Amino acid sequence: METSPPVNSYGNILRVHSLQNGRQIDEERLAIDAPWVDFSTSTKWTIAIENGDDAPLSLQSVQLEMLQRTLCFDAESNANYLLAYGDPALSAPRCDYATLFAPQASAAQTAAGPEQLNPGYRPRPDDRPFTERHPTLLWVSLAAVIALRSAKPAAPPPS
Repeated sequence: METSPPVNSYGNILRVHSLQNGRQIDEERLAIDAPWVDFSTSTKWTIAIENGDDAPLSLQSVQLEMLQRTLCFDAESNANYLLAYGDPALSAPRCDYATLFAPQASAAQTAAGPEQLNPGYRPRPDDRPFTERHPTLLWVSLAAVIALRSAKPAAPPPS
């Protein structure tokens, strides 16, 4: 059996139940987003929790979960479809399909194939202004101008 390379993911597991200034504070965020992993080949998981100088956690169990998603659309017979996702620059499409959709018992169903990286993917060009792409250069230039402006001119040589 081929072993998968290790995958590291970091995050905060948070559970807060306290009273501060007379107000009850309740917050639970007990999930950490994991990077893309081929779950079909990853059978062993190692979880390390850095709890600082707090008392050790007494965990009863850890559970790996994944949300099930359903995608509904009008499909043509005998057509192939490709689902691409993950571009943070794109927003969700705006259409009436969600409000007009009515599930039908006779609708065809299928399951997506295994997740694959897109070998043709090319990142979008960085279209931010030059100063936002190179903020350090802006600050170094500003510091140099201030230094030059505040430097005293050298005294003229005696005649």
